[in-house]
Amino acid sequence: MRDFVVQIWPLTKDQLNFLYKKVLKFIVEDSQPFYILESKSFKELLLLLHLFFELLTDKVLENLLNNMFKAGQTQLKDIFEKVEKISLTTDFWTSRGQQKYIGVTAYWISNDFNLNILFIILIHLKL
Repeated sequence: MRDFVVQIWPLTKDQLNFLYKKVLKFIVEDSQPFYILESKSFKELLLLLHLFFELLTDKVLENLLNNMFKAGQTQLKDIFEKVEKISLTTDFWTSRGQQKYIGVTAYWISNDFNLNILFIILIHLKL
């Protein structure tokens, strides 16, 4: 299986961190479950991409998520400080599996008259 590996040198800490962020981005943006990290075939894929790829641990994942959340909070705060008026909408719905959710979306018009839409949060309601 490792016959296809092109790179054979160890990854630097920065390279490994970059790859971790890309894996996390894939999980978050494509709504993948976190247990995909436990999938044998997913682990094989990551190791095929680089022989020295160190698989994500729960602790590394937790730290990356916390950092991503804090960075997102800062970006959101910076955006909203520059906006004069914001419209917030909520949307409630029930999934096919009878799970209840609420989502919050922000809308505003920038100084150059572009409509901006930002999905802020999705919360699973446990009723």
